Amino acid sequence: MPADKRILIFPNSNTLSHVSRALSFCKWLTDEGYETHIGVSNSRKSWVKGFWPRCHGILELWEPSGKPFPSPAWFSDSAYCEACVTSQEAVIDRVRPDCIVGIFDFVSGISRIRIPHLSVNGACMLPWNGSVLGFDEQETPERSEQEKLFRIFWTFAAKSFGQSLEKRHRDVPVSALELLLGDVNCIYEIPEIAGIDSLPPSHHYIGPVVWEGWDDIGEKVPWRRDGKSFTVYLNSGTLMKSEQTMTAIINECLVRGFRLLMSSGDKGPSWSTERLYCRPFLAPSEVLRRADLVVCTGGVGACYMNLKFGVPSLVIPMQPEQATNGINIARSECGEVYRHNVVFIGDAERYHHPFDQKRFGQLLETMNRNNAGYGGLQRISELLAGTATRERFVAIVKGMM
Repeated sequence: MPADKRILIFPNSNTLSHVSRALSFCKWLTDEGYETHIGVSNSRKSWVKGFWPRCHGILELWEPSGKPFPSPAWFSDSAYCEACVTSQEAVIDRVRPDCIVGIFDFVSGISRIRIPHLSVNGACMLPWNGSVLGFDEQETPERSEQEKLFRIFWTFAAKSFGQSLEKRHRDVPVSALELLLGDVNCIYEIPEIAGIDSLPPSHHYIGPVVWEGWDDIGEKVPWRRDGKSFTVYLNSGTLMKSEQTMTAIINECLVRGFRLLMSSGDKGPSWSTERLYCRPFLAPSEVLRRADLVVCTGGVGACYMNLKFGVPSLVIPMQPEQATNGINIARSECGEVYRHNVVFIGDAERYHHPFDQKRFGQLLETMNRNNAGYGGLQRISELLAGTATRERFVAIVKGMM
């Protein structure tokens, strides 16, 4: 591939999982001879630049509010929405890419002008998916309420880009989710977990994207899986924003005599006791070989790492997409999901009071006794081992170029 072909990747850096996918894509495409660039929020730029020097700072929708999950604050200021588009256009003018890749990015669908656009998303966030995040298919009042809330929210979000779209002679879509669509769309899941039977044209499953760079940092964990002492890995994620829920989970694990490994996040604490080992970061390749069970919030990246190593997941979702992932994990016989009996709105504060510590403890005990009973784990783990994610993604990009 000619070296003068450039690819510019815009991950929505509201979460590091999107950034890690972008770093994987950068490495894969560079190995194929492309010149790859990444554009991330100014607040993340210096950190990402340490991993990928061709990094450019932009404005991102989540920055003013700091909220990791899409909320009205992301789209409340149409002038700021336009500034986000303009900041991407400035990087596009500077890099002059032959292809743009957006990862859960609402802006690149507007900022790319006559440049091939590849969009990478989770299946549940695409507008053609008729499911309601966090709920099963059966109709309930809560499901109907959330469906209505989402419809209003995404319509509002689309209108927030009205100024930007009118300026560029574009129509305002019915839903802001339509701004995620590219000329081609890649879905970073596998059908067995995504829970979707068929895809529209131009959509492709590529499988999970795992950045191996995470495995080069983080302290070694102290225990080995021994078949005697039950070890729980608490991959805290957004649970750290709910101190009451975190405390309940820790207590329920320790009172049962379990060993507890815990990652507390980039700004989290470190401490150790006889049965608890906590560090801000624990490399997945180290910790998952030692765990009998993972308790996590249900992010796609974490779920697939658990599946890769064949460890059952107990998902405690803090927002709608995570709840959907938990449902799919349980449906695939690879774990369980603790269901909050409230409408999901992406706010951790909402889940303090509904969290039933006794019900969680019972579910934890059930998984302890039934650890060998999650029959889907081996099948999915073997399936993932044979999923050629890198080859699929590179082939799609080459086809677009």
